[in-house]
Amino acid sequence: MGIAPNLRARMGPRGIMLYPTYSTPAPKHNAAVFDALRLHFPFAHQGIMNVPEFPSTAVPLGLNAEGLPLGCQVISDHGNDHLTIAVAMELEKIFGGWVSPPTPRSRTKNPLATHRWTSINSAP
Repeated sequence: MGIAPNLRARMGPRGIMLYPTYSTPAPKHNAAVFDALRLHFPFAHQGIMNVPEFPSTAVPLGLNAEGLPLGCQVISDHGNDHLTIAVAMELEKIFGGWVSPPTPRSRTKNPLATHRWTSINSAP
């Protein structure tokens, strides 16, 4: 049995499934790309439900202890977009929805933002 029929049988015609939006808390801004990819394609969580074409609504659920955003996806069967949205709205009410991350106490300048880039074709 494939993924779509298996999930459809488990959820039923009007059931939902909560699924992670991402495999870890969100990486910090300016984190090294390789650090974010160390889990071997962790972004698959975001698109796996596109394969069986199930509707999915992402829900912000607040921040973890380190101040990074957490969330989940509400998934259902074909034609139940209204159900995923309704459940997402209720989860936002319960958990407080999107919360602005805390402002860092000390901001470090991004060296790439102030670097004077030169073209390889430019004359000295």
